[in-house]
Amino acid sequence: MAASLTMQCGGQATHARAPRAPRPQAAVPQTGWLPPALHTPGVVAALQASRAACDGTGAGARHCMAAPERRHRHAGRCAAGSVVQGSIFADGDRPGASYLDFIEGQECADIGVIVSSGGSADGANLPTHIDTDALLLASSESHLPEGECVPGVDPEVAPPLLVPCVAWPQVWTADEARRAESEWMYELSPGHIEELEAATEHLVSSGRAVVEGNYVRLAEGVTAEDFPLPSLGVLLGRVQSDVVHGRGFALLRGLPVERWSRLTSVLTAYGIGLHWGSLRPQNKHAHLVGHVKDTGVDPLHKNPDTRIYLTRAAQPWHVDSVDLVGLMCLKPAKEGGMSSWASSIAAYNRMLSTHPHLAQLLCEPIWHLDRKGEVPEGKKPHFMIPIVNRQDDHLSVYLNDSYYQLAQRHADVPRMTEEQKEALQTFVDLVSSDELRYDYWLQPGDLQLLNNHSIVHTRTAFTDDEDPNEKRHLLRIWVSPPPPNARLLPEAYADQYGSVTPGNRGGIRVEGAKDCIPLEAE
Repeated sequence: MAASLTMQCGGQATHARAPRAPRPQAAVPQTGWLPPALHTPGVVAALQASRAACDGTGAGARHCMAAPERRHRHAGRCAAGSVVQGSIFADGDRPGASYLDFIEGQECADIGVIVSSGGSADGANLPTHIDTDALLLASSESHLPEGECVPGVDPEVAPPLLVPCVAWPQVWTADEARRAESEWMYELSPGHIEELEAATEHLVSSGRAVVEGNYVRLAEGVTAEDFPLPSLGVLLGRVQSDVVHGRGFALLRGLPVERWSRLTSVLTAYGIGLHWGSLRPQNKHAHLVGHVKDTGVDPLHKNPDTRIYLTRAAQPWHVDSVDLVGLMCLKPAKEGGMSSWASSIAAYNRMLSTHPHLAQLLCEPIWHLDRKGEVPEGKKPHFMIPIVNRQDDHLSVYLNDSYYQLAQRHADVPRMTEEQKEALQTFVDLVSSDELRYDYWLQPGDLQLLNNHSIVHTRTAFTDDEDPNEKRHLLRIWVSPPPPNARLLPEAYADQYGSVTPGNRGGIRVEGAKDCIPLEAE
């Protein structure tokens, strides 16, 4: 089987230079300049095989090499300033040789149309070197057209670090999200509302949901069949598919929460969640529907274990510890409380292009996070998961700014290096940028759904109305979709997620807590 290493070059001014004179044969790079994550026997063998095939050819300008079966992805794609992609291949059937089809020509900025030409077994027409700049593993564009997904590092060659699968639609900018609002905003119809109201009534009348004080207690084994949505269920399936496999976010609008009782609202959030997957507990109390509201707890923010969703403080950029998070707005704030989200994959692509050495740090097992006192049985009060994780062709980002810093209170957690802090801040700056950050003011009746593996989100600080009935109030659900509607996750997620099994992962499970739904914030 061929071993491959995908590279990307061009686009950035630092890469798009005029063609250079051929480099002397002696200047063929050794392997010492490879990033540590790629210094593996497979990569080294691929480079050596390619170098051996290049010996004595006399060619010297930069080329991006590509296997024949991938050539169609490149033809005509490299207009001025865009991306050239290719792969170095070691052919196991022909030891010492490499695939001889390659993309030839000039620097990316100078190419109008890529021309593919075949080489021969004796190495004719092959370049004499592989440029180190061309192996920065950096993308200069945010995405490829839909359906064109070129993997980064082949798992046969290198560890699952660096280079995401750069593909539309999970990679997007704020402008692209605004232009496509009609594709991801869904206005619910009167018929949909009637189905929701009938389903909540059925859940209560059947005894599957029972109110006990401030809690809704659920019967064992409640499923989507207990919350029938004949028409809306079809739409919810499309929404889930788009969020899991597509751009990573969606918004339902038009829930009449202002005329609904609190019981109807929380059961609606719960019931919709059932159609998306398994609902997971969100805190040490095992809330399946949480209340995002300033409860007045820790107003001076002195307790490091306080979850920020219970305060009016700004939320740093983060993901939630589950596949999908849904937020239903009951009341907006008097001032502030703006929601923002961004494509974490787009941010990583930018970082690969501008700061590849820092992007590599995001992939390494050096990122320790605090559990804020919500510690599962047998676990430490902190956990480790890289910020950027790769499983098969999927890239997943786990970011929780402020939790890294908070974990430093534990003596057994390694101290963050200055380079780590720079890498974290660089990533946060990218998702905060006007280019990538999409801002939205949630309104009563909105239900936002985000994919935590490809989206990071945040919230500004807010001021509430003096009337306690007018306080900002959101309902939150954490959802784990079942197979086949869930991506695979690497084992690095198991410590925090409890499992990486689709449909049964994510959430916070503390010993003794039983699943419940509170009617009011606590």
